[in-house]
Amino acid sequence: MKVIKGVRTKLLRGLWERGGMLGALYDTIVWVFAVIYRFIIVAMETIRDHEFRTLGLLLVTMLVIGTVFYMEVEGLKPIDAFYLSGITITTAGYGDITPKTDVGKLFTVAYLFTGIGILLSFVNVIANHALKNRISVRLDGGFSRLRVPRPRRAVRARFMRYRYKAR
Repeated sequence: MKVIKGVRTKLLRGLWERGGMLGALYDTIVWVFAVIYRFIIVAMETIRDHEFRTLGLLLVTMLVIGTVFYMEVEGLKPIDAFYLSGITITTAGYGDITPKTDVGKLFTVAYLFTGIGILLSFVNVIANHALKNRISVRLDGGFSRLRVPRPRRAVRARFMRYRYKAR
């Protein structure tokens, strides 16, 4: 009985070690949760940004305007009109639903150019917040490694963020 218990303990220890299968699974799970945590932090900071909220509201407004227009002018069902609005703004354009009238085609061209600008600005704000977060994490890590006192960390971090923003 002791032999089986010793083999089982040795096997489990081997699986949990750094190079073992369960150790790799554990490392992967920790990494996934770290990525999710960082995403949530960036999302919370981004949501507080006035520019993000304004562009998000404009994007939703564009989708509503496009949906209502395609329902009224093209006679599409609400889900089809929303689908056409979404694929037009994202420039996916599968071709399964297209505007049939001349007015619908002209609206789609104007809607496309306006929507692309708003969507790209929206994505740009999100990317900038993610980049600022990454810079902040690296600055904080570097300052703590160098044992820079906290007041100096704040001054240097503000300078680096100002320098980044000026680019």
